[in-house]
Amino acid sequence: MRFLILAFLAYFLYRFLRGLLRSGGYIKMDEARDSVEDKDSIKVSDSVNDMIRDPFCKAYVPLRDAGKRVIAGRKYYFCSNECVDRFEMEIINSGHS
Repeated sequence: MRFLILAFLAYFLYRFLRGLLRSGGYIKMDEARDSVEDKDSIKVSDSVNDMIRDPFCKAYVPLRDAGKRVIAGRKYYFCSNECVDRFEMEIINSGHS
């Protein structure tokens, strides 16, 4: 019986914290679609705490932690140097400039 009560409390705490985090600044897809900077790099707004999407691995990272690179005249934000290198190789291999 104790296990069921603890499981219920853990689930309730999980749902409560999840709701707080979602409403407290995490990216919402509707907001992202409304404020797209370009088709490969989503930028929600101008604050350094906002989330951007890495064009290679599609991971969301805080703008303050993202690495910025200009490739072929376009500005991209990346989660890591590895993604920068892989993205550049993908562009070279695909023949895009």
